[in-house]
Amino acid sequence: MSRFVRIIFLLFLGALSVSCVNQPGTCGAAVVKQSDGCSFGTNPSQIVIGSMLAPAQGASQAQLSYQASAELAVKELNAQLAQANPKVSITLVEGDLGANPDQALSNLKVLYNQGVRVFVGPSESANVIALLAFANINGMIMMSNASSAITLAIPNDNLYRLVPGDSHQTERLAAKIYQDGFRNIIIFARQDLYGDDFRKSLKTNFLGLDPANQELEEFLYDAKATDFSVQAAEWDDAITALPPYDPAKTALVFISFEEVVPMVHAMIAQDPALFGGFKIYGTDGFAQTVDVTNDATVAGFLLASNLVATSPAVALVDQPNLDAFYTRLATVFSGPPSVYAAVAYDCVTLLTKTAQDLNSNGQSSISAWKTDLPIVAAATNGITGNLALSPNGDRASLPYGLWGLQQSGATFSWQLLGLIP
Repeated sequence: MSRFVRIIFLLFLGALSVSCVNQPGTCGAAVVKQSDGCSFGTNPSQIVIGSMLAPAQGASQAQLSYQASAELAVKELNAQLAQANPKVSITLVEGDLGANPDQALSNLKVLYNQGVRVFVGPSESANVIALLAFANINGMIMMSNASSAITLAIPNDNLYRLVPGDSHQTERLAAKIYQDGFRNIIIFARQDLYGDDFRKSLKTNFLGLDPANQELEEFLYDAKATDFSVQAAEWDDAITALPPYDPAKTALVFISFEEVVPMVHAMIAQDPALFGGFKIYGTDGFAQTVDVTNDATVAGFLLASNLVATSPAVALVDQPNLDAFYTRLATVFSGPPSVYAAVAYDCVTLLTKTAQDLNSNGQSSISAWKTDLPIVAAATNGITGNLALSPNGDRASLPYGLWGLQQSGATFSWQLLGLIP
């Protein structure tokens, strides 16, 4: 192809992209056809799904596992379609989550201009809320595999989440702390939507269980923090200055993500006797993560503190199915995946099934998507179980477990201690 012809071809593609954006409804179809000027690839019909699961630079192990799971889902679903309906295929258009919510929003607009109208992610509630208004205004369906902030449990918006909101988790965690005999809590919480919602709900539930219950202190920190040496010194001083309290009746609660690792390192460096003198509770933000088990110092400290953390127990839904998924994922992804990786796979599956159903009925509008998606979800059993949704668009039911750490030689691993009733 000559250079002149290549230029003309590229200009032609650009014109198609512009016409797509300027024709509302065209790209919102359940299956986007080539004649719309919005398709990706060369098949006669395509289901186009975007992803906002990981940044192009600096992605965490968990985020990489989400993206790999979404890619695996598309690969396996396309193999099924090749047998059942070779005229239709799925294309995954990967977006860049960026380094912060503002970048995520800017990059979502890039996907929109490419014709994407349904997408998986983000997994973090702070990023989800940054994208939600744009998705609602512009008729985009967003489906998160891990966001659980209570604030985002909103009926009739364009957000769907294949995990339950944190109301259930905070209620059960508060009950567990109380049942274990603790009447005081000291909270360490990241400052973002997830951390703020979780902290407020946990406090309400815990303080409401018994008039004798108290929150002795709460320490909030920047969600992007990586060095906690200054904070650890301040926390040490503040706890030491508290009025007399019984350590046997006081628990620490970490509402954290992977930053729990440098946070614990700073606590150990500052005052291991003080911070190690409490029983520690955690949340799904870091439970079952390899960040903890790969760090022997942190894992050992948390094990000695009898850590109990809440997290989805998806393996209890269908262990053989989940094990088979992890085996297949291991062929395309190196290292332990996040527990929410399987949920990302189910997100792609649900969006694809909904698109197929709408296409078979000749429907394509955003209202049709919002009507049909919950119906398809209730009839779909994914890797993580039935995908039925609540009236708020969140997962209606998913088992939660209580997780702790165990040690074998120099190796640490997560173990399921029990279920949250």
